[in-house]
Amino acid sequence: MTREVESAVTTVTEIVRTWPNVEAVTLVQGEEDVYDPYFFLSFDVFLEGGPPELDERVKAFENVGAFEAAPVSRKDRFLVEWIPIRIEYHDVSDTGGVVHGLMNGQASPLESGTYPLFRIVNSRIVIRNSDWIEQIRNALAEPAEEFWNAIVRAEMAKMEHAMSDLGAAAFREDDLFFLASQAKFVRALCSTLFAANRRLEPSERFLGEETPALPFVPEGFPGRFDFLLRRDGDIRMGQIFEVAEILTKGVFALLPEQAPGSSYRP
Repeated sequence: MTREVESAVTTVTEIVRTWPNVEAVTLVQGEEDVYDPYFFLSFDVFLEGGPPELDERVKAFENVGAFEAAPVSRKDRFLVEWIPIRIEYHDVSDTGGVVHGLMNGQASPLESGTYPLFRIVNSRIVIRNSDWIEQIRNALAEPAEEFWNAIVRAEMAKMEHAMSDLGAAAFREDDLFFLASQAKFVRALCSTLFAANRRLEPSERFLGEETPALPFVPEGFPGRFDFLLRRDGDIRMGQIFEVAEILTKGVFALLPEQAPGSSYRP
């Protein structure tokens, strides 16, 4: 990290460290090159209970620039000098509940696939006030089969649902709903295959490159996946739906035991 980046990290951690209910804070750096448009510093703050109220956070970060807060999603964004900062707040009981539930084979509402868990495992710990973060990391080091199977089942269900919406939108020639359904389908497809390969997902910025490189994928997957991602005005919605359906059948054939009630099960 450059001196400016380390200074920004220190600024944030010195403020967060004063809050009484913080268990741990981790850091993920978006890119190494500070001039890359994807560059940012992303902090996950794990607390016992919720974060300080919005007005308290505004006061705590009064010397930063362009402060923005999203109270509903518990996220803050601002600039330290010119360094873009993102903070997301997590209740340790919620995070622990998700991890332990998955360990016992219980499906859990992970909106971003396993990326939040990837961040816990692969981040830099900048504040540690207990052994809580180490316990979670240890639990995620070698998850049981029930953990992966729970994720596969949940993501396959999302994929099948998105497939249905994709077909309906193609039939009705509904451009906006088709685009939204296609995004949901691709996201669930990637999540399913990462879990099937017993890997936590990286950021969405890397899924296009890393998903086709997974060793355990349906036959012909790289080419069909690339077709889904093409931005070509000559490709019809019906063609995209057909490829998505082939991929769905391929995934369900690859993992038949995970979808006993699906119409796509061979």
